[in-house]
Amino acid sequence: MTLLDLEHRLVKQFLRLSTASQDGNGERIPVRMTQAELGLLLGASGESLNKQLNAFARKGWVSLACGTITVLDAAALRYIAS
Repeated sequence: MTLLDLEHRLVKQFLRLSTASQDGNGERIPVRMTQAELGLLLGASGESLNKQLNAFARKGWVSLACGTITVLDAAALRYIAS
C-alpha cells in the first residue's frame, strides 16, 4: 500500500474502516479518529491529508466532524480503489 499515492491509500483505509464499523444491521457507524492518527496510519503529512480529506468531503464521499469521519459513499470509494 505504501507504493500508492495518498488518494488511493486514503480510499483503501476508509473502505477498511467503514467495513469494520458497521453494526449488525449494516448501518455505518462513524469512525472516531483524528487526522493525526489517520496521518500516522497512512504515512502522510497533516497538510496533505487535510487537503485530500476536504476534497473527499466536497465530493460528498465522506463527512468530517470534530474527531469523526463518516463514509457517505462507499461505492464511489470502491470505484476509485479499483
